[in-house]
Amino acid sequence: MTLNEVDTALNRQYKKGNGFYWSEDDKSWIISSPNFFYLLKNSNDFSVVRPLTTVGRLHKDIQSEFNELDKFYKSWLLLNDGSYHSDYRKEISYIFGSQNFNLIKNDLKHIVENELINMSDNTSLDIVKDYIFPIALKSMLHISGLEYEDYECAGKWSDIFTDFLINRNPTYEDALLAQETLIKIKSIISKQRDVGISKKYLFGIKTNKLNQETLDNICIGVLVDGIGPLKGALSLACLERMQNTNTFHESPEVESFKDINITELLRLSNFFQYIARYAKKDIEIEKDLIIKKGERMMFIITLANQDRDRYSCPNSYSVDNKGISNYTFGYGSHGCLGVRISKYLTYEVISGLMTEFNSLELLDVQLNPNNKRVIRTIESIKIRTGRREFY
Repeated sequence: MTLNEVDTALNRQYKKGNGFYWSEDDKSWIISSPNFFYLLKNSNDFSVVRPLTTVGRLHKDIQSEFNELDKFYKSWLLLNDGSYHSDYRKEISYIFGSQNFNLIKNDLKHIVENELINMSDNTSLDIVKDYIFPIALKSMLHISGLEYEDYECAGKWSDIFTDFLINRNPTYEDALLAQETLIKIKSIISKQRDVGISKKYLFGIKTNKLNQETLDNICIGVLVDGIGPLKGALSLACLERMQNTNTFHESPEVESFKDINITELLRLSNFFQYIARYAKKDIEIEKDLIIKKGERMMFIITLANQDRDRYSCPNSYSVDNKGISNYTFGYGSHGCLGVRISKYLTYEVISGLMTEFNSLELLDVQLNPNNKRVIRTIESIKIRTGRREFY
């Protein structure tokens, strides 16, 4: 199944009328037109937190056992949502800002180069498992100032938290496993804080407004909530690049990667299928169209990024779309904080493949086509490689 086929299925499911309607199946307002995405920009009317939290959906007799998990979950979501703590959001944006990010760019590039070396003798690869996943894990650990020895555990933590947080009917066992992993992460961060964190790491930087607990929650949040999206962004961008060209490349001299619009690749790959928000009060959108307090809104990013009124070639890569903004990373104060990291690593990951190999043949793709998941995932991208010889 190709990305275009997945998008077509999503279009059939959610594209209706003017791009704003109530879905009884999803118990949510469905928003697929960019004309309504302005609602997200610097809006204090919508919350990222559900009226009933994930832990709150557990049976009331056992909820109190998971106070630590519930506290972290609420804190991390609010820290990500500019509609709540604007001061925190500014501080976090500063941590992810260009000046601090420039301190670790070469380190991230070195991580990519090392993974390319690890693949050097293989002619058949799964670039998700053998290349992209290790890069996503090690990059997030590096940014958090943690040692690589725990990177495999971090991947498991990410999977556990992602499954728990999106599960509409979590079990006691789900919550127990998620809380146990949270305790492990906190323990490792505590040990590393005084011995392993350098000022060049993003979270080694101290701020006046963020206390240690908040900084720790940011660090934990990056590990459990950042690995999956980064893995998805890199995998999907690679797949989009391979599925929509006759040959991946001829040579670095013939096709300069600098001429490729990274933003356009990420627009088409759409690793976030949608983002959900909840109304904090009754909101009148237009006459006879009112979102009631507590109601859910699903902003379908995939469809907004392929709007025919906005993009000249909505379903394919086009240089004509250069300079036109998209919604791949959310919008406004509800946007993703990792946009700079994702774009930079997308460049390094794909250009590394183009430089290292003279051919890449796509053999098989295992794509998760579940339209109910927030993050679009690829289980594997199997390829056959031809090694570039240097003289």
